[in-house]
Amino acid sequence: MLKVLHLGHQSPYFSAYCSLIADINKISDEIQNIAICSDWKPIPSFVFQSQDCNTVDSEILTSTSFYDIFAVDLIVVHGIFHQYQLTPFFIEKKEIKVAWFSWGGDLYSLLKDSNKHQLLAHILNRSSFVSIDSPEYNLVTQLTRCPPNIHLHYPSPALNHIYSSDRCYISEQKFRVMLGHVGSPDLGHIHFLEQLIDCGADIHKYFFVIPASYNVEPTYVNELEVFLKANKIDHKILREFIPQERYISIIKTCRAFINLSKEPMAVGTMVAFAYLDVQIYAYLSHKLVIGNNAVDMPHPGVFQLDSYGYKTLPIEIIFRDKEIIIEPVGNPHATRVEILKQHHHSGLVGSHFAALLHMLHT
Repeated sequence: MLKVLHLGHQSPYFSAYCSLIADINKISDEIQNIAICSDWKPIPSFVFQSQDCNTVDSEILTSTSFYDIFAVDLIVVHGIFHQYQLTPFFIEKKEIKVAWFSWGGDLYSLLKDSNKHQLLAHILNRSSFVSIDSPEYNLVTQLTRCPPNIHLHYPSPALNHIYSSDRCYISEQKFRVMLGHVGSPDLGHIHFLEQLIDCGADIHKYFFVIPASYNVEPTYVNELEVFLKANKIDHKILREFIPQERYISIIKTCRAFINLSKEPMAVGTMVAFAYLDVQIYAYLSHKLVIGNNAVDMPHPGVFQLDSYGYKTLPIEIIFRDKEIIIEPVGNPHATRVEILKQHHHSGLVGSHFAALLHMLHT
């Protein structure tokens, strides 16, 4: 039997993935999957609920000798965001294969820092590259040898709590809009709202729901609160991490989602809103600077949803039209069918099983 070790970090997506590979273990006599993550919590209030994952001290995970315990054939690194997630790429035993399941942001952070290009080259030469979308894969193939062409999606934790396209609009005069996905100043909530006011839009017909429980700078969130109150803008800032069920109940009340990130982020949130047939706005592409060259990269969320028949609108159109459109464009039934096929737990078991076998035998 082939043994695969999955190395991740405490997040809702890796928790959902641990459940998926546990189901592969139940149906397969070819592969045994083992899931491991660090005991460090990126979100202090997040409860990592997974009986299918072993939690290990971060310091222990930084030693290559730790992996000798398991005698595995393949190590799949789910995102490179912490020092311990680099360790498998420096295991000298070449019979242990390594695959990097990129989350997008980890790849871009390595590409944008010229001091890390040598590290990136080492990682790519030691591993197979697994991407969520084709533009990232195509970019990597320009930089290094062509690794196995594997595209995979994570199971969406949100879909487990969304049972239909029903939306629970609150009986109020204002339209609820989710603005951004984290509490980082990089998103520029205040700048966006200032532009909305300056273009002449009736900002007071909207109620803004603003997630700020992750990637937070408290001083910035406080400044945002002051701005909202000073301009008498109705809002709710979500400062505390909330369970997935509660989060879904909140997004079901929204009529639009505005992804303020100019980086390839919030793809999972976009998928959940598209499934609910909610209008999504985003920056359709972003500039990635590599050395002296700037490359236009499509936003992975926009790229995915476009393939599902969903039309994401550019943020700039809001200022042109002086309003936030709340009626989505596209075929909601076809979009939901594709999202379920690509992101729902049950539909992914077979594809991930086949992909793991492919990585092992390549």
